Order: sequence, then structure tokens, then C-alpha cells
Amino acid sequence: MRVAKNELGGKFGGRRLLWRPPSPTASSVDAIVINRSMVSDVVIKLWPCIIVSVVAALLYINTLKADFAYDDSRAIKTNQDLWPSSNIWALFRNDFWGTPLTHSGSHKSYRPLCVLSFRLNYYFGSLSPAGYHLGNLLLHSLVSGLFTYFASSTMFDGDRRPTLVAGLLFATHPIHTEAVAGVVGRADILSALFFLLSLLSYKTYVQTREKAVWPACLYLYGSLALAASSLLSKENGITVLAVSAVYHITLQHRMCCPSTFQLLSAVMTQVSPRKMSNFTTN
Repeated sequence: MRVAKNELGGKFGGRRLLWRPPSPTASSVDAIVINRSMVSDVVIKLWPCIIVSVVAALLYINTLKADFAYDDSRAIKTNQDLWPSSNIWALFRNDFWGTPLTHSGSHKSYRPLCVLSFRLNYYFGSLSPAGYHLGNLLLHSLVSGLFTYFASSTMFDGDRRPTLVAGLLFATHPIHTEAVAGVVGRADILSALFFLLSLLSYKTYVQTREKAVWPACLYLYGSLALAASSLLSKENGITVLAVSAVYHITLQHRMCCPSTFQLLSAVMTQVSPRKMSNFTTN
């Protein structure tokens, strides 16, 4: 092995100072091994989410060449709330289409966070449709991966096979086509993103509230803030509060249909009929 040489301050007493790289200590080697093992564990745990996210992105990559369609023109091309010259606070006083909420002709659809995302698209790419479609594609990919993680941690206890099936079914379901391919459908995708984040935050609150009170309270307040963000993306985001309550009752306390998700997991993992009968009798 060649030793790197570096002359420091010339010669001292006719001797040339040579720099040798320090040999790694046992603690540093252990730390590297531990970090690598942690990274590999995370990758193994999240690989269904990664696969689903990639599939979701590839499925709609052809939309990057699409133009604006139908309601996109009114929500983007003629919406003054997207213009950098307009007052940014005006989008919190106007509806989704840029009409003041107090106007008699207002649609009354209040989605300021979605309009704010359109404004960012307009700032970076003006009226280029590719940027808006790219935003929808990335959001759908993120939501699909997040749904897969939620299914893994909530319903399938980390079992990768049913988790992957559930995630792929969600990502490839044709019901998402209009929301992803149409730019105005971003309201649905953005609302779904905050919806899932709020639900995951509430799930963490329920699991940690008896162990650590203050961190658990932060998760609870975070869940409420994310629920508000989902509502401000699209009106139906308010339903996350009801879904959180259903989760609390059915999954956390097992008060209703305690074997439903066990049976579903058994079917998707092809458990033997004897084991399934054990689930139904318990």
C-alpha cells in the first residue's frame, strides 16, 4: 500500500516528515458497520413502499407530455392568484378559481394550499404544462408510498407480501386517473397526502401517549394541523378526523370486528384453512 507523503514545514534535522493516514480504530469500524446495517434494515423494511412509488410514477409518466384540459384553463391560465404580481394573501380570500368568496358567483370551493402549489409552479415554469403534470406525478408517487407504509404498519404488521399487493392496487387503480392526469386533480392528491400524514401522526400519538406525555401531545397537535392542511387542500379532507376516531375504536381498542384484518391478511398471505379457522374462533 502506497503511503501518501506530505512535507510539513520543510526538513527538520535532515529528516523529512512523512504523513501517514491514521489506521481506523475498532470503535470507528463498529460504527460504520452499525450504520450500514441500520441503512440496510431501513431499505428492507421500506422496499415495498419504494417499489410502489416507482410503479406509480412510471404509470403516469406519459402525462408529462400532456397539455391543460377542461377545468385546468380556468384554474390556472385565467386565475390571477397564480401571478407573482398579485398579492399572495388574496388566494386565502378567494375560492379555487380565483373568485372572491363574498362574490355571488363564487363556487365556494376553498382550497388555498392547492392554489399555493399552483402559484409555485407558475413562479418556476410560468404556464408550461409539464411542470404542473410533474407535480401531480410526484405527489401521486409519494401518496402511494405513504399508503403502502400505512398499510404495512397498521393492517399487515410488516408482512411485505400483502403490503406490496395493497400498495400496488392503490397505485394502479384507475380511479386515480383523473386526479393525476388532470392538473386540477392535485387538490385530491394533496388532500390525500395530508390525510395520510395526519392519520399516521394520530396513530403515533395513540401508541406513545402512555409512555411519554409531551412528545405524544406534539403528535396529537401535529395530527390536527395536518388535518387542517388536508381540509385546506380540498374540503373532504375533514373526514380524516372521523377516520382517526374509527381507527382508535376498531384497531387500537379492538372493540369492533377484531379479526377482520387478521382474516384479510390471512387471505392475502395464503394462510392454510386451519390457521384461518383459528382466527375465526379466537
